[in-house]
Amino acid sequence: MSKQSLAFVDVRTPEHLKEKEEMGYGEPFSTFTWARWLEMQASMLQSFTRFQHAVEQGHILISHAVVRELHGMVLEMQKEADEWIGVPMEDE
Repeated sequence: MSKQSLAFVDVRTPEHLKEKEEMGYGEPFSTFTWARWLEMQASMLQSFTRFQHAVEQGHILISHAVVRELHGMVLEMQKEADEWIGVPMEDE
């Protein structure tokens, strides 16, 4: 079996992503920067911790607010994935 037949989606690298970014790396993303990606990583880890503490302490409204923050970041990542595979994101 060839590699190409194993691929689920034909991923391409858009031309605008082949340039170098300020951190010296090629920009792997279409919809956000390296800085935003690093920020999202830190925010997600903090949000997981906040969610766990809210649940442990029975703070329903805080846990719900944290989930909404995480949902926003997940939508950003979905938009990125949709951009890579050429599928427009559905309107909410």
